[in-house]
Amino acid sequence: MSPRATRHPASELPWPRVARGALALLPLLAACAPDATLESVAQSAGALVQTQAAALGLADAPTSSAASADLSAGRRPDDRLKAPSTKPSKGTARSPIPWQPVPLTGAVLRGSEPQATPSLSETLGRLRQLAQVEEVRLLGAWLSDKTLSRLPERDRAMLPVAPRRLQQALQGEVVAVRFEGGRALVELATPRQRRVLVFYLERGQWRWDLLAAVPALASGPTRPGAAPGGPEALPTLREAVEGIRGVGPLVAVFETSLGTFRCELAEVQSRTSVALFASLARGRVKALVSDGDGPRTWQAIPYYDGTLLQPEHGEVIAGGRRGGHGDSGLRIDDELRLDEPFRDRGALVLDHDGPGTASGRFRVALRLQPEWRDRYARIGTCRDLDILTRIARATTATRLITVEFERGL
Repeated sequence: MSPRATRHPASELPWPRVARGALALLPLLAACAPDATLESVAQSAGALVQTQAAALGLADAPTSSAASADLSAGRRPDDRLKAPSTKPSKGTARSPIPWQPVPLTGAVLRGSEPQATPSLSETLGRLRQLAQVEEVRLLGAWLSDKTLSRLPERDRAMLPVAPRRLQQALQGEVVAVRFEGGRALVELATPRQRRVLVFYLERGQWRWDLLAAVPALASGPTRPGAAPGGPEALPTLREAVEGIRGVGPLVAVFETSLGTFRCELAEVQSRTSVALFASLARGRVKALVSDGDGPRTWQAIPYYDGTLLQPEHGEVIAGGRRGGHGDSGLRIDDELRLDEPFRDRGALVLDHDGPGTASGRFRVALRLQPEWRDRYARIGTCRDLDILTRIARATTATRLITVEFERGL
């Protein structure tokens, strides 16, 4: 007679954990055949997720978080894939749902599109496909890191976006596209309104900043060639630095009432931004300035001479406002470099009021500014941190006497 197996009293079993584990497995076991093994159950779970993505033509999109959310909510994993014989359910076709890239040829294009897979046109097509079939759960693979970082952890699996809101955000004809290094701005127009979508190039793919708010991209009246008396075009970098002698990197020398500091300019990486800054500082382009309390007129004078450097919380120095105005009358597109982490002190950037509004104001950072990565175009790195610290900690604004340029550190 074989020995009987040892039996534990019921009071010693971890009933709460046993009950929770059994309940968690019920939805998945219900989707499988009665004689399914544990291995077949696991394979079925993975296959359901892949089938969901493949049905949408998005087999490479990560959908594991959506599947987990279905299981934890007590829904059968194949409920989204089964359709009644009389009326197919929305967004659950068994063959790939047709989609096509959104054409950009009829839009006003500015800048050059970086290499990406898929392209911006294809990315817009994929997003509209998701909106059409109301698959909000698959949207996470197409959202920027900045968007995901703003969402609570609990909302990343099931994004808090209504399908109708997603459809409305992606509706309209593409009327303008602006490429700014690692950022792309896409303006959509409907009979009622205009909307701008913001994309960032992350890990070789365009990803949508769902929470960004950007005004329309239409050219303003103060752009070169559009305002009476203003310049027809901005000087090129070669024209802006013409006559500066020496060999080596381009350096801006800021002479202030509290001392002199120097900034090496990124003339290779940020050509347009450096050209605007140098042209204004040297008086090589007309800008809107006022004589005393009179109206502003277009004049070619050293724009920064006599202006003020304002400290901001002892961490940032802001400059470039002339006569109380932060707009020189000239605007350029941003030259963002998403590989620029802003993890050093002394970063010099062009300030602005939103994408495409850089006009001559500038800021210098006295501490690390990683949040500037997808906001500002870096135009240089400033030295003489002791002088900068003195300016940043001053109780009043510091007078900027003049800005000169030279080559070599």
